[in-house]
Amino acid sequence: MSVWLAMRALAIAGVSLLAACAGGGDRDSAKALRGAPVAPPGLVDAGTVQALSDIAWQHGEAAAGRDVHGDPLIRADWGGAPYEIWFYGCVDGKSCRDIRFVARREAALDLHGISAWNASHRFGKLHQRPDGRLEMQMNVTLAGGVSPENLGAQFETWGLVLAQLGAL
Repeated sequence: MSVWLAMRALAIAGVSLLAACAGGGDRDSAKALRGAPVAPPGLVDAGTVQALSDIAWQHGEAAAGRDVHGDPLIRADWGGAPYEIWFYGCVDGKSCRDIRFVARREAALDLHGISAWNASHRFGKLHQRPDGRLEMQMNVTLAGGVSPENLGAQFETWGLVLAQLGAL
């Protein structure tokens, strides 16, 4: 196969992958990215639910379970602020690629305030749910594994985001 044909095949595969993921980040659009390779020794990935739960326990109570799709789910508390860790890109409830920290709060903030918050904060995405509550999300990809120190830093960042949400 010529170099040109190989490059074209790669370009087509890339466009197909982007098209498959263009659905806005819901579970179905992530199917093209399903299943993560097992992390090398010493690294932590989203398939290591117990390691994630252990880190969550360092900041408050945490309980690992399953969501309605059969994927792992951690319900936790950080100093009185409840949150969840959702798992994405899983195959048969394991080999997950990514996690999303999620917290919900009652707060009086209009759409302008939400937009201003999102524009001025680097981590966390704030939106208003149909029930009127605010929901904060922070996505973290762990595909291929990250160091325990990196994962700890992700949790610390989430702790800051939770504090900012609590201040609203």
